[in-house]
Amino acid sequence: NTQLPAELAAHAHLAEGRLQAIESMSSEGLLPAAAPEGHWGIPPFFVPLAQTANGASPGAGGFALRAPTTARNAFRLLRAMQLRKAVLLEGSPGVGKTSLVAALAKSVGQTLVRINLSEQTDMMDLLGADLPAPGGAPGQFAWCDGPLL
Repeated sequence: NTQLPAELAAHAHLAEGRLQAIESMSSEGLLPAAAPEGHWGIPPFFVPLAQTANGASPGAGGFALRAPTTARNAFRLLRAMQLRKAVLLEGSPGVGKTSLVAALAKSVGQTLVRINLSEQTDMMDLLGADLPAPGGAPGQFAWCDGPLL
């Protein structure tokens, strides 16, 4: 059983999603106390906010992060976003996964594409297919990209 050095214990707690470590790490100067100008997030993970037409930032979509589970999920999502890869969220219905991602997407000015996977999901649903061409002759098909392309 390997023990971490004492100076890394707070980092380990943070990596486990124990957000109470943020306050002590900020006071010790290990993390920024606040997000940089024009950014939103939970230390140490921040994302740039979108600018509206009048130059203002929309903020975090009005999302309150006072509930521990919501804050922990937002922290995990922000951490995953640092990799610039797709993120898979899974869990029970109605726990706020879509709401959290929608608020974050809105705040950073990105389009949200929601894909609901089930045992009936086909590859064509994700990648695309030849579909009847709109306004085309009978039997005329055109390729239509799926949400992953």
